Amino acid sequence: MKYIVKLAITFVLFLYCINSYAQDNDTLFIQRSEKGKVQFARFKVNVNANRKMQNDTIFLRSILHSNKEDEFKIAKEFTDELGIKHKRFQQYYKGLKVENAEYLLHGKDDNIEVINGDFQHINIDDVKPTFNEQQALEKALEFVGAKMYKWEDPKMERFVKQSTNNPIATYYPHGELLISKDLLTGSSVFKLSWKFQISSMLPSNEQLIYVDANNGNIINNVPLILDANTSCTDRKSVV
Repeated sequence: MKYIVKLAITFVLFLYCINSYAQDNDTLFIQRSEKGKVQFARFKVNVNANRKMQNDTIFLRSILHSNKEDEFKIAKEFTDELGIKHKRFQQYYKGLKVENAEYLLHGKDDNIEVINGDFQHINIDDVKPTFNEQQALEKALEFVGAKMYKWEDPKMERFVKQSTNNPIATYYPHGELLISKDLLTGSSVFKLSWKFQISSMLPSNEQLIYVDANNGNIINNVPLILDANTSCTDRKSVV
């Protein structure tokens, strides 16, 4: 029995040494979340590695252990004055945006050298909402409870059209179906939800309201301080 235990311990130490050796030869630093998700990593420059910018999404899927329902879409890409390329990816789940879930790659000469971000493991069976956009908006307005909204004032509606040079611009909220975290109930579970930007006049306020798309509950609200020129929504251009 003691021999078996000793053998098992030796095997575990052997695996640990192999893993440490591999990391020492390739990885300078890794930071993980409490759940073990990679939040930051810095790699040694290795021209022979398969860690290339051209393989960006393949690399992300591998290191983050994403599922087939997960997708990474490029949100922004640029090269700075030092020649370092930066790529920002937005996470999607079953075709829907995962709110506040972005991941970044940084590197030079096509080599990925640094990664950081927030990847979420989502488990939602059905992404078809029970509450439609209009029903969810009614719940959001009931939660806000303003006496007057900007889209109810003809002067504000004319202003936003003129200031944006867009004849269809409006303060009237347009709902975005996405995946967001339930922060108001304390569960912090990701749920299918509708997101609205509500612009009120009485009282004067700007806020994001997240409505559970299955039961109409408000799962999050985020106060905003926005300029009037940027607080409107374009029903044709909102993603």
